[in-house]
Amino acid sequence: MIIMDYLKTWYIFLMLAIVCIASVTYYYLMTSYNEDIDYTLLGMKAPNFQLPIFGSERMFIFDVSNKISPTVIILWSPKCFECIEYLGYIKKLKEQYENINFVGLTYNSSNEDVEKWIGKHGNPFNYLLDDKQGDVMNLYELLGFPESVLVNSKGKIVKWDLTRPIPLLVGYLKHNADSL
Repeated sequence: MIIMDYLKTWYIFLMLAIVCIASVTYYYLMTSYNEDIDYTLLGMKAPNFQLPIFGSERMFIFDVSNKISPTVIILWSPKCFECIEYLGYIKKLKEQYENINFVGLTYNSSNEDVEKWIGKHGNPFNYLLDDKQGDVMNLYELLGFPESVLVNSKGKIVKWDLTRPIPLLVGYLKHNADSL
């Protein structure tokens, strides 16, 4: 009986220790994701590009030589599990901030996969672009899914990788939407 109580106490202590370690690790990963990466385009003029609009013959031309609408460029994939939650937030932000364009870039994704994903989850973007070769992904130095760049109305990149954690994007837009 005493041995069982002793084992239960150690088991509870061990479980609490595991939860604490996992919580600290999660917090560290979420708050320090960008610290070791130097994003060379931050504060610079955003590169111009043009890509086909998904499911259309038309081209989307992103040209920052004139004043533009603030734009969040989001690299995503229909096979990305994290994208489901992130793009759910983007859908809400698109409704809340009508003056901001949300541009989705798919990379190396089949039309069938994208259509299936959009059919199931809805389209959170103002423009959905097909970056089949990864040209824009490379141009903007985007490394993974989901990943974002925020370009202000003057065409400058003001934020990068707002996907981890999502509250950074929400907070940034809340406090800076009028000055973008």
